[in-house]
Amino acid sequence: MEYVKIPRSTWLVVCDGAKALVPRNDGDAELLNLIPVNVTFEVHPPTREQGSDLRARLSIASA
Repeated sequence: MEYVKIPRSTWLVVCDGAKALVPRNDGDAELLNLIPVNVTFEVHPPTREQGSDLRARLSIASA
């Protein structure tokens, strides 16, 4: 397995559906020192509390 070297002052983005973390490498390429630059998150209620969409409308045109 080949290792990835992250140069000094490189910003990384680590995210999923609700949270994003942006650290910067203040170390060198071999010995990382990740310092958080920005952290963003959103609170999403559980699916059961979000409800559901309205039923679809059906329109039948006569010829």
